[in-house]
Amino acid sequence: MNIPSITLMKQSLILSLLLATTLFAACTGDEPANAECDIEQCWVHFDNPSDIFFHDYDTLQVVPSSESAIQFLTRYDVEVHEVVVFFTITPGATICQTDEHGNETVMKQNAMGSYSITTDLSNQQVRLFKVISEDGNYSRTYQLCISPKALTQGDLFFDFESFDLDPTGYYYEWKEPTIPSGEWWATANTGFRISVSSAKPEEYPSLPAEGGVDGGHCVKLTTRSTQGFGAMVNMRLAAGNFFVGTFDVTYAMVETLKTTKMGRPYAHKPSKISGYYKYTPGETFQNRNGTPQEGVTDSCDIYLIYYRNIDELGEKVQLDGTNVYSSPHIAGRAAIDKQSLDCTGKEWVHFELPVIYSKEVERADVENELYNLAIVFSSSYKGDYFQGAIGSTLWIDNVTLECEY
Repeated sequence: MNIPSITLMKQSLILSLLLATTLFAACTGDEPANAECDIEQCWVHFDNPSDIFFHDYDTLQVVPSSESAIQFLTRYDVEVHEVVVFFTITPGATICQTDEHGNETVMKQNAMGSYSITTDLSNQQVRLFKVISEDGNYSRTYQLCISPKALTQGDLFFDFESFDLDPTGYYYEWKEPTIPSGEWWATANTGFRISVSSAKPEEYPSLPAEGGVDGGHCVKLTTRSTQGFGAMVNMRLAAGNFFVGTFDVTYAMVETLKTTKMGRPYAHKPSKISGYYKYTPGETFQNRNGTPQEGVTDSCDIYLIYYRNIDELGEKVQLDGTNVYSSPHIAGRAAIDKQSLDCTGKEWVHFELPVIYSKEVERADVENELYNLAIVFSSSYKGDYFQGAIGSTLWIDNVTLECEY
């Protein structure tokens, strides 16, 4: 990695201050958000967790600093009652349970350094927990519930019409009405906010746009400059991306390839993905140092990965930017041929990609959600390494996922 022309000490200080400022936004009030009032981990205890969950690791959640809703998803049609819930929180902070009348009960730390409480979570009841920073100036309320998973359909159609600004009003987020929980698509817009905090919603890398295939909306992904701060930390551009999974902003300044947690459990075996795209590469392809690369033209990326989400020891497998191309757990994949891309950006182009399997997939394992599905769209295929062309734009619409079962 090339280091900008400032001392490592100064760079470390600037990164620490910026990341702290970003994390401060997670707390309530108009003050800058801070990391001093967070639930860091939450887990539930059952004597026989495999009777309740698809995976034993589903009993534990590492809570991103950007999230305030904690939901545990059980097997279909499972009903829970009283549950022992454990938390770890920011050191020095205080956690309270809040009842329906607004009364707060302070929870005591146990000998292991965590906090626990037995509470009734039957009928998908939502329990509230409030975390207060050590200095008492900041607080944050979390919602906790346990719900049975709803089985999704195998074949899915995405028209990308369900979107809205995030709660802060800075950038767009999408819900997926074809998925019972609605949680499906993610972007790196929260990471872009770190670099260009003054950006308007329409200036972010991933946003909705009019003029879709059928006259409605589509997804517009554009490779953007991260401006002065991006140059200082040697992350000069941000590709527009749109993927099935979650974005973990806590890695944004340290291990950027780990920010994109790709894939969600999927109880069907995909056979083909198709849809429509338009693409226009930016004028000048640059490497990570910002140096123009003569003779190199940017390209978008469209691909699907289907992988086993548990290893031989029963540990959770979650692919990210470090291993999404190389993981031995990948069973099937589909990818667009970059050599045959239409780069005029004038007309919608239909694509159809069969899923090619390199490993046998047992139906029983699929139906027990032992596989994850990841679908990824990006305006610059090397954007995860901060290489690409500013202005490269990919439009995506009317995507169809077909499954064998």
